[in-house]
Amino acid sequence: MPGANPNPRVLAALPRGAEVKVWRHAELGAIASPSDFAAAAGAEARQILKTVLVAERSPGPAARLAEPEGRYAAAVLSFERRIALPVLAAAMGWRACEMARPEELEAVTGYPRFGVSPLGLPCPVFVDAGLLDLPAVFVGAGAAAVELELAPRVLIEALEASPLAIAL
Repeated sequence: MPGANPNPRVLAALPRGAEVKVWRHAELGAIASPSDFAAAAGAEARQILKTVLVAERSPGPAARLAEPEGRYAAAVLSFERRIALPVLAAAMGWRACEMARPEELEAVTGYPRFGVSPLGLPCPVFVDAGLLDLPAVFVGAGAAAVELELAPRVLIEALEASPLAIAL
């Protein structure tokens, strides 16, 4: 996507004066996976993050979308790790949770699949505590094939999040 830019909602969520670098896949050559992106950016794979939308397990997707308030949360962790769903459920006060369905993803986040950003979401966002020791992390920019590089502390500040051990 030549010329792809971060979603304006993502940029608006950043703290004023935050140091952020925009990375466009089209400027890096063939990027087919997060590992390819890490190699092209000169980063460690663990620095490449994914933002996963999770939902309270019950009710089902149709009922959640009809009344989304309090039914969704997002998890931010390295693309190589899995989510500790029971930890997220407990943090949200839910009995259980599951990954949201694809049809819920864009409806809730407003971002395209493969372009989801943790910034500017209308739900609580939990950031894996294991990311805090990294010098920089890369997150989706709210548009496909565009990433933002920023310090983990900047991400935490922008999200007004408390780190939580959510990665397995």
